[in-house]
Amino acid sequence: MKRFLALAATAMLALGTTMPAQAVLLDYRLTGDINASWQIESTRVPDDVRSGLLGYFDVPLDIDGVHYDSALIYMFAWWALGGVEADLGLDETGGATGTLFSAVSSDPYALNMGQIYTGPESSPTLLTGEWDFVEYDVFENDPLAPPSYHLSVSAVPEPAGWLLMTGGLGLVGMAMRRSRAKLRPA
Repeated sequence: MKRFLALAATAMLALGTTMPAQAVLLDYRLTGDINASWQIESTRVPDDVRSGLLGYFDVPLDIDGVHYDSALIYMFAWWALGGVEADLGLDETGGATGTLFSAVSSDPYALNMGQIYTGPESSPTLLTGEWDFVEYDVFENDPLAPPSYHLSVSAVPEPAGWLLMTGGLGLVGMAMRRSRAKLRPA
C-alpha cells in the first residue's frame, strides 16, 4: 500500500509539473444599479489597445437577464478614471455606440483605484479582486457620488486543477484510513 501511495503521489506531482500553463478564465460580476456578468481568459490579447485603455471584442455578456452574444468590454487605467465599460459596437471613428454601462472609479484621485489590470496595455495582467464604481454620467455631475456598482473578479477553477485537487484529497483519505487501521486493536 505504501508503494501504491508513493507511486500515485509521484504520478500526480509529475502530472502537475508537466502540464503546460493554461489561461485562467476570469469571471466578472458587476452588481448595483445594473447586474452584469462576463468572462475573459487571463491570457487573451486585447483587440483594441490605446493609451490607458484595453478593449476586448466579441465577449458574451449578460445584463439584467438579457444576453448579448457579442459585446465590447473596455478596461481603463487609473489615470483614465479606472473602471470598465460595455458597448455594443464602434462607429466609423472608433467611438463607442450602444453603451450598456460605463463604470468608473469612485475615487479617481487614489493611485491605482479602479484599475482592474496591470502592466502595459499590449500585454496586460488582468487582476482578480473587488472594486466600487459609479456610473460615468453620475461622476461627471458629482465626483463625490456614492458607489453605484460593485465589481467582483474571480478565477474559475480549471478541470485539471479540480482533478489534481481531488486526487490529492483521495490520497490523503487513503493514508488516513490506513493509519486508522493500524491503530485498531486486532
